[in-house]
Amino acid sequence: MLYVCFFTLPLQLLRPGRLEINVNLGLPNEIGRLAILKAHTKKLREAGFLDDSAVNLLEVGLQKKNA
Repeated sequence: MLYVCFFTLPLQLLRPGRLEINVNLGLPNEIGRLAILKAHTKKLREAGFLDDSAVNLLEVGLQKKNA
């Protein structure tokens, strides 16, 4: 997986014919943030370091709004 911010690319790469596709992905909504949190904490939860009753991932995902 490659993530490159469009604005950080050199101008030589942005000339026509250099890049085949340009995909702009928006920020995730609440459901997307919850899925990201679950993916990043999966191993912690499986190992018992993160208890689902102690940390409500849905609440954490709802706290941050997209800017």
